[in-house]
Amino acid sequence: GVCELGDLLALPPAAHNRVLVQNPLLLPNVMANMQEVTFSNPHLKMLHTFALGVGKKREFKPNLARFSGVVFPEGREEDGREALKAKVMAKGLADIQSVMDLADIERGAQSFGRNPTKEMLADRLVEWLQKPKARGRGQRKMRSIKGAKEGGK
Repeated sequence: GVCELGDLLALPPAAHNRVLVQNPLLLPNVMANMQEVTFSNPHLKMLHTFALGVGKKREFKPNLARFSGVVFPEGREEDGREALKAKVMAKGLADIQSVMDLADIERGAQSFGRNPTKEMLADRLVEWLQKPKARGRGQRKMRSIKGAKEGGK
C-alpha cells in the first residue's frame, strides 16, 4: 500500500533519518549559507522539515549541521521517497529553488541539459536529502533570491 509521509514521520526519528554523524567540513557551502540566514528563515525551516521533520527553529542549524541523509524504513524506501517528493512538490517553484540554493544543490539548466521542470528539481532535492554531498567547489555567496536572506514570520 501507499505509505503516507505522516506514517513515516510518526516512526521514531532513527527509523526515517540519520542524525547525524556528518563532518560539517564535508559541506562547507551549506554551513556558510546557513550562517547567512536567520533561524526564522522560511527556507531553512523547509530544509529542516524535508530532512528531519518538524523541529524548534533554534535547533534547525545545529540539527542540519549534523544531517547525513534521510533513511526510509526497510522495504518502504520507494513509498518513503514518493512521500518526500510529494512534500517537496507541494511547495512553490521559487521555494524549491531557494531550498536548493541553501543546500548548495546545482539547479542550473546546464546541469540538466535543459531548463529543469519543477519535478526535475524536486527529484534532485530528494536525491540530495537521501545522500547529501558537497558540490566540490570553493565557497560562494548564496544566490540573492527573494526571501533567501529575510527571516520568515
